[in-house]
Amino acid sequence: MSKLTLAIPCYRCYDLLQKLVESAEAGTRRPDLYWVFDTGGGLGAKLHDGSIKLPPNTRVESIGNIGVAAVWNRVMTESEDYVVFSNDDVELDPQALELLLAAAETQEGDFFHPSPNATKFCVFLIKKSCHQKVGPFDEKFWPCYFEDNDYQWRMRLAGAVEVGVPGVKYLHVGSATLKAYSADEKKRHHVQFEKNQAYYLRKWGGLPGAETRKTPGV
Repeated sequence: MSKLTLAIPCYRCYDLLQKLVESAEAGTRRPDLYWVFDTGGGLGAKLHDGSIKLPPNTRVESIGNIGVAAVWNRVMTESEDYVVFSNDDVELDPQALELLLAAAETQEGDFFHPSPNATKFCVFLIKKSCHQKVGPFDEKFWPCYFEDNDYQWRMRLAGAVEVGVPGVKYLHVGSATLKAYSADEKKRHHVQFEKNQAYYLRKWGGLPGAETRKTPGV
């Protein structure tokens, strides 16, 4: 039987993380491992005082804010299981993980995502074959934004096969981390967003959907 890992980068939204895990536990195919990356640094205290409770098969790593791309690369490098990545501000439909895993086991493809859904990197399953064809996520897109667009364009260039899986449903709060920021944090976030956007333009000669290069620029 295939093993399934649910990998979750989490930055401070621990109450939403709790809801995500509870929704996965209530599903028809529960993960064999929850791999939680605490990039905000506060999860340990909440686990200790009992305000957050995670299943016994949870691996928690407090690693600092290394960025989403670095977390995804770490999991893809070390995991031998099927891996579903999820934002922390998501609640999964009971059949979501079962449908993604079944598609990955029975269909030819490298990258599996809910369909129809334009937000492909909110919840997705990626095979080792995809990482081998495309390479690692670009960690220069720190801490987030445009790393997903970059990877999708590179998947297209590398011939990686995307598969939309019907019936995979989830509830996405959206921008939960940003909403929790202080005013100063939001200003710094905006500056970093613009830096990532400028890097994307230099790399691919256009914004997502309007790229002009097939090899990355300087």
